[in-house]
Amino acid sequence: MKILRSSRCSFSLLTALAVTLATLSARADTPTDLPMPKTNTGAPAIDLMKDGKLIVGGRDGAIDIQSKGTDLSTLDPLPNDIWQPTSLPVSNAEKFNYPPDYSLVHFMNDIEPNGMYRGQMEFNGRPFRLIVDMDSHQAIMNAGLLRMLGYPVDMPKHYENITLRFDTAKQMKDFIDNFAFETEFSRDRWLKAVDDKNLFVTLQDVNLEYPRIDVQQLYNGKVNTSWIAGRRAARALIIPLMLLDVRLSENSVNIFPWEFTRILADNILLSHPYVSAFKETTYSDARWIARKIALLSKDDLKAIIGNAGYPCVGGQTCDSQHPAEIADLLLEKVVARRNHMVQIFGLTNEIPPSTIELPHDVHFTNTDRGGTIVNGQVTQQSYTNHAEHFTVGDPASPLRWSEIKHYVKMEVIAQGVRAITDKINKELQFKDTTAGIDAHKQKLLDDILAHFKDHPNDPYVVPLKPWVEPLYGLSINAS
Repeated sequence: MKILRSSRCSFSLLTALAVTLATLSARADTPTDLPMPKTNTGAPAIDLMKDGKLIVGGRDGAIDIQSKGTDLSTLDPLPNDIWQPTSLPVSNAEKFNYPPDYSLVHFMNDIEPNGMYRGQMEFNGRPFRLIVDMDSHQAIMNAGLLRMLGYPVDMPKHYENITLRFDTAKQMKDFIDNFAFETEFSRDRWLKAVDDKNLFVTLQDVNLEYPRIDVQQLYNGKVNTSWIAGRRAARALIIPLMLLDVRLSENSVNIFPWEFTRILADNILLSHPYVSAFKETTYSDARWIARKIALLSKDDLKAIIGNAGYPCVGGQTCDSQHPAEIADLLLEKVVARRNHMVQIFGLTNEIPPSTIELPHDVHFTNTDRGGTIVNGQVTQQSYTNHAEHFTVGDPASPLRWSEIKHYVKMEVIAQGVRAITDKINKELQFKDTTAGIDAHKQKLLDDILAHFKDHPNDPYVVPLKPWVEPLYGLSINAS
């Protein structure tokens, strides 16, 4: 057991405790984060297969073969309604004969919002579901990635502009007053024009999706715990959703990290607005899907991102004169995040050497093509026909706290724990002590441990008061 010298202990202890309390406060304030142990702990999925057959005994059977050396992360689940072992084309949008961009559709009624606006529309007698959400581009990226991983989700269609026709003035007014409420953003982000005479409302940057109910539309990322129910493919969803989660950075592409996530005390930090639904996800589940993502090429990722409808140079529809802009920068960042994911999940010896580190450019610049990206940074905040703010004004200006709070909290957690360890270990020294001092130290340590055992998310508070001991000041054991 090592003991801190009294003259230096007060400062070291107070520094360590201050960082600890800041870290705990950040964690308690961040419901979008969940630590996942980087070990083979936790109950296995209930639907794992080995040698083409469902493992007998379910979880108990999986634990048994794991104890005998089988890596559960290499096992596919039984094919089911949300996953199949065959990769699917990046899109099946042509199957649904969506209306063309800039179409006029008939508004029918609102639908249960579910964290976004949803409404029933009709075009030439065919039903479609309107989605108004700041995740419109991300949903299409998610759908493409999930399809290539074997999830049979249907592809939505992005619209730069679409016009809704209403039957009554009251119906139109109710829509205008309420459609943006669930998005937590101003309606002006999407509201393009209102024609009171013809009862038309034109929206920008929205999606239409086919209103099927037999396939869960997992691409919107709004996952319910009940959907997971022990199934590997559902438990693993958090990894592809994290890879493309621009929304967690409030769609500020500049804040979207180049790293996949952080490691905290041998835990992989899972981050997503609906991460609480993935409490049963294990390291093996995550490695299983990460391995499949790692086998996708950069061209695959380019197709996934390029299909999402991000603005091109000049804010125009992409063509030979207006090449991709936001999508090109996102591709570089997603490739970097994919590379980091490969390292985090220890897959470097399990995939072809040429795919371990896909090429990417952290200094990506497209000004030579008329673009606005300089050294990996977007310099234009908004684009015509798009609701997002892709950056926050001039990149040289300070960013708003609302834009960087997630990144700061992740840094506090990772750096805070490291600072505690480094500071205490630096100051630890052997020192003789009396029985009375030992008893006092042990009581303080026991009180701290008991507090964090019963109240792990609450700071430990003790009144500041003097403690006198001949020859020595305040001391505390640290292990």
